[in-house]
Amino acid sequence: MNVKQRRVAIFDLDGCMADDLDRLHFLTHQEPDWEAYFNACWGDKPVLPVLAIYHALGSYCSRVVFTGRPERTRALTVNWMSRHDIDRPLDLYMRRNDDDRDNPVVKEGMLRDLRSRGYIPIMAFDDIQAIAEMYHANNVPCFLCWGSEDLGLKFGGKVVPATTN
Repeated sequence: MNVKQRRVAIFDLDGCMADDLDRLHFLTHQEPDWEAYFNACWGDKPVLPVLAIYHALGSYCSRVVFTGRPERTRALTVNWMSRHDIDRPLDLYMRRNDDDRDNPVVKEGMLRDLRSRGYIPIMAFDDIQAIAEMYHANNVPCFLCWGSEDLGLKFGGKVVPATTN
């Protein structure tokens, strides 16, 4: 595997590549309806500025997608990506169906697995501050996309830089 193939950019789906605002109402109840939220992902609109970066980076490095969506939504997710002409990523990491840990913990495990396979994460894109901070703590610069956590502003372009040692 050459250096270009080993370098990877990590992208989040919900609130980053996919506009999930129309299904957030499922999560605003006393008991969030995660099943309905995830099942409605087929209707998401693509976030075009993030997808432009995703496609542009394809000539420079590989791309992977880390998502908090459960594995049971893989077919819906792959179909959504195909329907919106999103190049197939090197890998699509999804949460195990029985995994109820917080997203930063889940994605940190995904990051460890990616690195253990010999890949070098060079940047990440996510819409959740706590996940951006996790990337920062793991020396991966993260572009913070304004998405579901901010209820509306789509691409703030805020960067949480990697630490320099």
